[in-house]
Amino acid sequence: MNLMLIGDEISGDFSVGDQLYGSVTGAVSGGEVTFTVKQDTPCPGAFEGKGYLNAQSGELSGTYSGEDCNGTLNANYVAKREKTPEGV
Repeated sequence: MNLMLIGDEISGDFSVGDQLYGSVTGAVSGGEVTFTVKQDTPCPGAFEGKGYLNAQSGELSGTYSGEDCNGTLNANYVAKREKTPEGV
């Protein structure tokens, strides 16, 4: 997943292996993040989520739910910021 934060708006994309792709849009307010995921191929779907950013650890955790061609999904997640190589 690649996300970009400009002001309080989030946008980006994601892929799972070579088989699942989509986009992410959302917003940040304080430590709370809200987002929408649109899953494109091969199984179209849409998911809504929210989470909380731990400024000390850099972790984002929360819940998301929605539906794709396989049915309904309700899940928890934890995302960690990947450190970039120095000089990048």
